[in-house]
Amino acid sequence: MNRLIIFFFFLIFSSFLEHKYYVSTSLFNFTEDSSLQITLRIFKDDLSNAISDTYLDQKTDDLNLIDELYFKQVDKYINSKISILIDDKKFEMDYLGLETKNDMYVCYLEIENLPIYSNMVISNKILFEIFDDQQNIIHVKRNDKRQSFIARNNNSFLTLDI
Repeated sequence: MNRLIIFFFFLIFSSFLEHKYYVSTSLFNFTEDSSLQITLRIFKDDLSNAISDTYLDQKTDDLNLIDELYFKQVDKYINSKISILIDDKKFEMDYLGLETKNDMYVCYLEIENLPIYSNMVISNKILFEIFDDQQNIIHVKRNDKRQSFIARNNNSFLTLDI
């Protein structure tokens, strides 16, 4: 747990500097009306590079992903890298958009009308194709309980049993 706190503070403070570590954070928040709200925080240059490498056949870290021109590419990229399996069935996330905060993009996604389930698996492989040392911190919040996990290249799956 101390490592998660250190990574969280590092993420906040490093947004003011050029970063040397590759980390993203995601919050999976279950609401009372059976939906799952996902908030992903990722460095702007890293996400821009991933989008440009994957969909635009060019190398650049200065894309303005806020532009509507890139909406489909960001949606496609995030949905290809983050997966939600509920009782072994994959659910697509609805990409709502993103905003900028300092040197980060904050991306918003949602899955509405979740079924009653007994098992959920969350996988976050954001930027693993670019950085071998990428780490993705996953926070899950449900009924005032919080669980955290660090996804790495060799272990990106968090299993939640209900």
